[in-house]
Formats: sequence, structure tokens, C-alpha cells
Amino acid sequence: MNLSNPEPANLGGMAWETTRYYAVTYLVGLLIAIVGWKVLGGLQVWEWYICAAICLAVVALSWVVKSMPPRFWAWLFVGMSSAILIACIYNSYLMAQVGGRFLAPLIGFKLMAIAMAVAPPRPTWTGYTVIGLCGLLPVLFLVFLPAALRPGVSVLEPWHTLLYTVIAAFLLRHRLKAIELEKSLATVQAQKHAMNELAQIMLALRDLTNTPLQAIDLTAALLEKGHLSSEAAAAHLQAALAKLRDLSHTLESYEGQIDWQVATPSFRAKRLLGDKARRNRLSTYSKRD
Repeated sequence: MNLSNPEPANLGGMAWETTRYYAVTYLVGLLIAIVGWKVLGGLQVWEWYICAAICLAVVALSWVVKSMPPRFWAWLFVGMSSAILIACIYNSYLMAQVGGRFLAPLIGFKLMAIAMAVAPPRPTWTGYTVIGLCGLLPVLFLVFLPAALRPGVSVLEPWHTLLYTVIAAFLLRHRLKAIELEKSLATVQAQKHAMNELAQIMLALRDLTNTPLQAIDLTAALLEKGHLSSEAAAAHLQAALAKLRDLSHTLESYEGQIDWQVATPSFRAKRLLGDKARRNRLSTYSKRD
């Protein structure tokens, strides 16, 4: 499976947002787990307190410091997730010591793997890394678990958890492709909207330039036939040129919005307009077909 995926330009902001979002989510989940264990009167939960403190520190850090490189936030997210998974391993070891089957064996690994698929983190490799840890750590846990404690673990493990992680990996890949498709569709819609605005502007320019150009053409025809004095012709020409100057001043306000590094040189303006008009006609014909 190809894990490569184009990352967005604002990767730093998305990595920061991912770390903060999951830190808050983990913190809420840990508080629920702590309350649940206390209500059930079960095992000690000091490892969950440590994980909750880590998540709380990450939340505080994300609010205080934001201008860190994406790699920092990515590794911080992986480290925070790894700490919770290690706590899950320790908790599973304590439950195996108690004896009897787990009510929900290795549930923390399954939940975290599915969470990566439902809300894909950025950079994308962090999600696959955490899912990989969710599948690898249970295997190592059961490999090194003493034989005397093995009856305390479900016979379905670790294969049940591995199945969850494989499904989560495919779901994550599908989710990332869906996000990229949504972005592509949004880009196409934005381009279509921009072309529609451009067409309206071009029509407005045609209407605004037609009147002075018609006046110049009519003045030239009257002068040629001698039906108009030079003074009157000059007045008509000055009025037409004044309208064209006003239009030019109006268009100058748009110069600041042009990226001159990629802008088409002015001497290619006619060919550029012709290319755009030809593409518009082809697009119109394709829609009719």
C-alpha cells in the first residue's frame, strides 16, 4: 500500500492543530477511564494520571507556543500517543494478573487505531505510525507475557487487535483520498467561479469601451465626408478619450492583485485573451455534448 500523500502548504498549522485536538481528546478519554476504574473499584490508575498530566501539558504548550516546526508537533503527537499505549500495556498486564478474561481486551489499542482513521492527523505519516504501534505493541506484550498470566488474556488476541489496525489503516488511506478529492473539487469550483467573474468583467469592459470607440469611429467617418468641423471632431474625440482614461484608471486598481512573477507579458495579451476565449468555447461545447 502506497503511503505517500501530498501534504498541504500550511502543514505547520495543521500539525499543531492535530496535536492540540488529540491532546484534548485523549485527556477526555483518560478522565472517563479514571472515573470508570474508580467506580468499578478495580485496579490502580496512577498510569492514567501520568498520561492525563502529559496530555494536559501538551494542551498548555499548544496554547503558549505555536510557531514550532511541523516536525516538532508531529513527534510530540507520536510521543503522546505512545505514552498512552504504553500505559495500556501496563494496565493490560495488571488485568492479566487479576485472572479471568478481559471484559474488553486491549480496547485502548482498538479505539486509538480507529480514531486515527476517523480523524486523520497531519502529517499523514503520524497516523500510520500510531496505527502501526497499535498493532505491534499488543503482539510484543503477548510474546513477553509470562505463560502463567496468558490465561488472563482472550484467546483472540493479538489477532483481534491486529485486524482492527489493518482495517484502520485502510480506512485512514480511504479517508485521506476522500479529503484530497474534496480539496480538488473545491479548487475546481473556485476556478469555475473565477472564470465566471472574469467573463462578466470582460463583458463589462466590452460594453464600457464600445461607446467611446463608436464615437471615435463615427467622428472619423464624418470628418472624412466633411460633415463635421475639426473643432467639433476634437471635442467628440476628447470626450471619448476621457471615457477611456476613466476606464484605465478603474483597471489600475487591480494591478496590485497580480502576481507579476507568473503574469503573462503585455505583448502576449492578445494571444492570452484568444487562448482563454478558445478554452471557454471548448468548455461550452463539452457541456452541450
